[in-house]
Amino acid sequence: MNSAKDNTGSKDRDRLTTRGNPVEVARDDVLRKIGRNVVNFQKMEAMLKALNAQQSITGSLGELQVLLASARKAVAKKTMGPLAEAFVNSVFSAAPKVREPVDSREVAVSFSFRIEADQLIAEERKKALRAVVAERNKLVHRWLAGFDPHSKESCVQLSAKLDAQHASVMPEFEALRGIVAVFKELRAEMVRCVASDEFLTAISVGRASESDVNR
Repeated sequence: MNSAKDNTGSKDRDRLTTRGNPVEVARDDVLRKIGRNVVNFQKMEAMLKALNAQQSITGSLGELQVLLASARKAVAKKTMGPLAEAFVNSVFSAAPKVREPVDSREVAVSFSFRIEADQLIAEERKKALRAVVAERNKLVHRWLAGFDPHSKESCVQLSAKLDAQHASVMPEFEALRGIVAVFKELRAEMVRCVASDEFLTAISVGRASESDVNR
């Protein structure tokens, strides 16, 4: 019995020793921060995919679902760099022209999300988002490649870099999240408008007027 107790106590001491090992502590800390930063970059990439897939949709009411599915498929495999470029090059540009449906009896619907800003501000926003992409690439392709998880010094150095990166990226993360929130509100408003009695009545009146003209 005493021997069993001694073994248990020895295992507890071993766990405490491992937990208190400076290298283990530094490694656990830096791995947590790597995960934090990588997840934030992944979230930003997901937001960019959603915005790029839906920020400009135009076509007939009947084909909207097909257009949305096609747009989502087009961005599904794109990485953060191309997504960021596509977003900044379109969101600060002029809205595209409405594409008229082939069948004149169809209702044309156009949804375009653009941010109005003077050229200087637009360029600053583009530069800031491109800097985020550069930080993401730096972490994935350089920092992790040179990281030694068995070295306390390497862990501590990378930990400091990750904290600085997190601080520099978060303002852009929050800005992008704010854009997504506004985008969702506008999209919901469009859906409510299309489903409203006023919209359906306007369509009926328009079709009736067109029918009278064509007689």
